[in-house]
Amino acid sequence: MNQSDPETDVPGSSSGAIQQITVNFRVLVYIITLTALIFYVDVITPLGLMVWILYFIPLILTLYLTWRYAPFFVAGIFIIFLGTSFFLSPHDIPLLFAFINRVFFSLVLLITAVFIWNHKEIEVVSQKNEERFRCLAESSSDPMIVHIDEKVLYANRSALVLFGADGREDMVGKDLTELVDPSDRDKVMAMTDDAMKGTPAPVREVRLIVPGSGSIQVEMLDEKVMWDRKPAVLTIIRDLSDLNRPEK
Repeated sequence: MNQSDPETDVPGSSSGAIQQITVNFRVLVYIITLTALIFYVDVITPLGLMVWILYFIPLILTLYLTWRYAPFFVAGIFIIFLGTSFFLSPHDIPLLFAFINRVFFSLVLLITAVFIWNHKEIEVVSQKNEERFRCLAESSSDPMIVHIDEKVLYANRSALVLFGADGREDMVGKDLTELVDPSDRDKVMAMTDDAMKGTPAPVREVRLIVPGSGSIQVEMLDEKVMWDRKPAVLTIIRDLSDLNRPEK
């Protein structure tokens, strides 16, 4: 049985790294272009027109850059540009009032950068936890499936073997209920609903449909987890076929 290499499915693989570099480059081009345009418009317009408030747009785009300190670096550049355009823009209001406006906005930029940085840090922790879970799941002999609304998002190597899948793509996107014996589908859906609500649920026996083996008896446990920053259900399966088979 040919199975896909799980390393190609996790963040940090070579294809994922190339894709992330491409995204970083594209976002950086957007930020530089918008920044240059905003600075130019700010310089040619009077001080009374608060064009500089548009700097929020490229600052928010730093959410999509992998460099953790990008929000502070970009906010610092914007503050320098704010000071430069203060001297270059036509004066139509008292300089003190214009100066106070720009100092206040500079503080707002820094505060916004802190919030963006904090959000990025949470994402990094979430991604590391997900990668750690994948490593543990791939080494587990128990089949594990992560799903949302009964749609499979991830299946470990043992789950691929159990359901006779040639690769992860054969499992991802499949409806979980298709893997369950019709007589137990309502029970499995109820277990999933309880898990999403955070209700503690005991291990339950259900029957699954397995290619080549028909219907098999398993123990199933559902737990609520976070997957791609979304609530999902982790289903852990234990095959009882060998345990229930009489000894010769």
